This record gives sequence, structure tokens and C-alpha cells, in this order.
Amino acid sequence: VRLGGTSVDSAVITDANRALMALTEGSAGAGGKFADLFQAPEGLEALNQALMESIDKPVGLVLAGDDTRHVNVFVTLDGHGRPSAAYVIDMTEQKQLEMRLAQGEKMQAIGQLAGGVAHDFNNVLQGVMLNTDRLMTRHPLGDPSYENLKSIYEFSVRPKDTVRMLPPYAPQQ
Repeated sequence: VRLGGTSVDSAVITDANRALMALTEGSAGAGGKFADLFQAPEGLEALNQALMESIDKPVGLVLAGDDTRHVNVFVTLDGHGRPSAAYVIDMTEQKQLEMRLAQGEKMQAIGQLAGGVAHDFNNVLQGVMLNTDRLMTRHPLGDPSYENLKSIYEFSVRPKDTVRMLPPYAPQQ
């Protein structure tokens, strides 16, 4: 896009190519304010600051409109220090990939947690089962404590089966 005006935050569009017109759904027409192409969720002052920072380096912004379109904006100045052109590069696909990667990393962390929980819980269950088994040999059938010990042992076996279902969610699997 070609720009006119004395500063980036007040720059006016003098000409835009077809790609930018399509990207902005026709909002980048000649005579429009360049800053109006972008969302200002943190306020107009923050948007103006971001546009000033986009001089000679790319700055990530979001286009105004119904569809969320992430873009990098790079503004160049003419020999008098006035905005002359801006490059608006669609980064939506890259942003989506970054979000999917972040989601994948979260899922990996959950898998590691599930694996760790399964391992620790299995160790606890093994201890309960082994000690209960020993106590059952000391308190044979007919002993008043035998039925309670048998109950503890049976209750320990059920969660062991549940724990066996967790390791497939661990990253090693």
C-alpha cells in the first residue's frame, strides 16, 4: 500500500494493490486512513504506538473485519521522514500453526502428567495390595479381620485396571 501524510498514525492510503484489497475486504481504498485497517483491542493509542514501531521492522497486528486475519505490518519512510509505503503480510496461517503447536505441547505435558500419575498410583496400589496380602496370610479365613482385609484387596484391584488405561496417553506410547 502507498501512503501519504506526515506520520504513520495519521497516514492516508493513496493506492493499494489487489491483494491488500482482497485481504481487507475492500477497506484499503484510496483516501481511507491506514490505521482504520486494523483492530485496536487495547485502544487507539496502543494501535498508534504499534504502527510507529512498524517503521523499518515488522509488527504483528490484526485486521479489522469479520474474519480474524493476523498480519505483519512493515512501514517505510521517504527521504523526508514521512510514510511512503507499507507492506501488509498475511500471517494467519502461521498464527494458526503456532496455536496448534502450543496445543500439541499442552497435550504432551498432559500425557507426561498422566504417565507420572499412573506410575505413582500404581506404586501405591502395589504397596497396598502386597501389605494386604501379607495381612490376609496372618489373619486366615475365619479371623474377624479377614473380610475387611479381603475388601481392601479387592478395592485395590479395581483401580489397578484403571491405571493400566493411562499409559497410552503418555508421550512414550
